[in-house]
Amino acid sequence: MPSCQKEGVDLRFNSLDTTSFSLTGEYDASTDEQGIAITYGYSKDHRPDRKQAILELMVSQDGGVPFISQSWDGNANDNVIFLKRSRALIEEFAQAETPRYLVADAKLYTEENAMNLARLPFITGIPGTLKVEEQVIDLALAIDEWEPLGDGVKLSVFTCATTVSNKGGW
Repeated sequence: MPSCQKEGVDLRFNSLDTTSFSLTGEYDASTDEQGIAITYGYSKDHRPDRKQAILELMVSQDGGVPFISQSWDGNANDNVIFLKRSRALIEEFAQAETPRYLVADAKLYTEENAMNLARLPFITGIPGTLKVEEQVIDLALAIDEWEPLGDGVKLSVFTCATTVSNKGGW
């Protein structure tokens, strides 16, 4: 990303999210050359009566400069999208000259994605549905040393004692 470096775009924090676009009218899938299915799915705008497409976007946190944009089928699941993206970023982040972090909502943190996240610096919320949530909160509260990141934000890196078993559980 030489152009980002030239323009002084902060590459450390990469915000990932998805959004859906509701569509009206007829759609002829046989003429689709873009390879995504315009179809019914979970409607974020509460319009289950409309077909949709999903857009994945990863941007810098300083100015929202887009790094990645990908269209997905209208019924694509955020967990699957985030799993595939985190898997793809492991090597890229490892080769970066400065530390890079993936920032996403709690859909990033799933049992299926745990192995990728163990190899990828990330910042996310932890879903309350996972048993590991309470452990992580206890660990965070017990940490005495936090590194300042600027603007009143602090960071502490730690590893949770909970591991993924062969059965995929926490």
